[in-house]
Amino acid sequence: MVDVLVNGEHIARLNAGEFFGELGALDWGASFSYPRLATVVAAEPTTLLVLPAAQLNTLVREHADVADQVRKALAERVGRA
Repeated sequence: MVDVLVNGEHIARLNAGEFFGELGALDWGASFSYPRLATVVAAEPTTLLVLPAAQLNTLVREHADVADQVRKALAERVGRA
């Protein structure tokens, strides 16, 4: 479980199966230069799966359902910024 903070204000709690960091990973080679939107802090001992940007790009390119989930999260998170 992790807490999401924007300007020090708690805005969300993410649980098992949810993700974060997709904007930074997808932006890394695309030169969109989005500012950092949030800080994510573990609320309890947490195990994370880390996908390098290249693997995330492959995953969203090859699996439409994953791409849809990432696009939906991006729209919500960028809209909140």
